[in-house]
Amino acid sequence: MKKIFLFISISLFCLNSIGQTTEISNKDPYIYVTGTAIMEVVPNEIYLKIILSEENRSDKLSLGKIEELFLDALEKLQINKENLSLADAGSDLIQIPWHGKKIIKSKKFLLMVKDVNTLSKLIDELAELDITNINVYRVNHSNLDEFKKQVRIKAILNAKEKAEYLTRAIGKDLGDLMEITENVINYIPRNPYDAIANTVGGVSQHSASYESNNAAQIEFEKIKLEFSINIKYKIKN
Repeated sequence: MKKIFLFISISLFCLNSIGQTTEISNKDPYIYVTGTAIMEVVPNEIYLKIILSEENRSDKLSLGKIEELFLDALEKLQINKENLSLADAGSDLIQIPWHGKKIIKSKKFLLMVKDVNTLSKLIDELAELDITNINVYRVNHSNLDEFKKQVRIKAILNAKEKAEYLTRAIGKDLGDLMEITENVINYIPRNPYDAIANTVGGVSQHSASYESNNAAQIEFEKIKLEFSINIKYKIKN
């Protein structure tokens, strides 16, 4: 009786093992790879915040006159005024002990220029008018969305090429696509101050206000687009 029980136990164990092996061998083999692509783009949209103010001017010009000179400078440099918008207009009430109270008027404008050369000329021109409160707060490219698509496509092609040569290395052929997972695209720079590079004095990473004698030295880092994608392919038996 003991011998019969032992035989049955061994038989069940063998059947169990055979079943597990069959399940593994029927599972489709696959390859999982990551493709990457990088593109660097020179920005063609540089957004500036320019503040016009009556404060600290030796010529004591009114805000209206300062604005007039500012608009004339844009026209001289052939900067399209359609790229200019009013960000904020207001006045500050300051108190001067020996003169009583005085209202200092100011205006904030947003202006888009298309290249560093125009930016440099603008800074020089405005410095002559004693307008120096100029800040770069954003850079962009007009075709950025299209460039992002191109980087995605390059990442997919990179993944496919990688999967093909790795599969050939083991003497197999690539099968059907099983899965695609997109990773978040990196858009660099995110901080506008990080866009400023290769400057000589006058411009710091913490302040984007510029001195006119350094304007010609300003260069911008390229916008860096980096994308990765994970792809899973079957391997043909």
